[in-house]
Amino acid sequence: SSSEVDTKQQQQQQQDLRKGTLFKGRNTSFHWINEVNGDSLPRNYIMTNKSILHPSVKLDENFLYGCSCEGGCKSKGPNICPCRIDSADSYTEEKTLRSNRSGQVVSECNSRCSCACASCKTPCSNRLVQLSDVSKTVELQVFRTEKKGWGLRTLTPIPKYSYVCEYIGEIIAEEIAQQRGEFYDVKGCSYLWTQGDVHPSQPTLMPYTIDATDYGNISRFINHSCEANLLAVSVRVETRDVRIPRIGIFTMRNIKAFEELTIDYNYYIDKTLPPNLQIPCKCGMPRCRGRLR
Repeated sequence: SSSEVDTKQQQQQQQDLRKGTLFKGRNTSFHWINEVNGDSLPRNYIMTNKSILHPSVKLDENFLYGCSCEGGCKSKGPNICPCRIDSADSYTEEKTLRSNRSGQVVSECNSRCSCACASCKTPCSNRLVQLSDVSKTVELQVFRTEKKGWGLRTLTPIPKYSYVCEYIGEIIAEEIAQQRGEFYDVKGCSYLWTQGDVHPSQPTLMPYTIDATDYGNISRFINHSCEANLLAVSVRVETRDVRIPRIGIFTMRNIKAFEELTIDYNYYIDKTLPPNLQIPCKCGMPRCRGRLR
């Protein structure tokens, strides 16, 4: 009937209004909305879907190897893909995490692998983060929060252990990160993320850091929470250098539509830090630690 059609149209219009404005950039698109004040979507950074290297960063590709699998790339059994040996328990065949345990490291297949062939009958199940900086299965919205500035939420439900996006930015060396970090602390805002490990053969070399201040994607809008629903996973693709993983962001649990996406920044809380340099936490969760740092 016409009344049913009108009702459906009204429901669709309401859904479209909740989505907000569609932003389309180079190789990216997402919705944004501000129902708090008159501020527009921030444009004070260069949007990119791939991290860039600062001159201080030197990639070590000496240990990069490829598999000879003809698609599929099994995660277990006698024919397990060699790329997955050190991360066999991470991805499922459906390209989700097996658990939400912290400290996970995933080694994806790379350009040297045979499974990338166009004639392979079965798609490689060990390529995920490298395929897109934002999962094709999610619909995200940047929105203005009441107390935390801009944030990120999902417009549709996301199942647990699903890939959401990659943390993109400028990859910088430790000494550069220290210098920038001091400046960002004074501003009370930081987009630095360090998740690499110390190189076993050269323990004096420190992990690299990703800085999304000037370069980044939608992941830079993810706020901190002491009870987060997202998990950061180290992902190695074009290098096995442990100091410089890519950072894949996955759901820790089932997430409802219009729920904010948050991650635990895990900043070190220095109790001797002067009050003017302390950053209070505004996550509002029952087990809030009170401070970001």
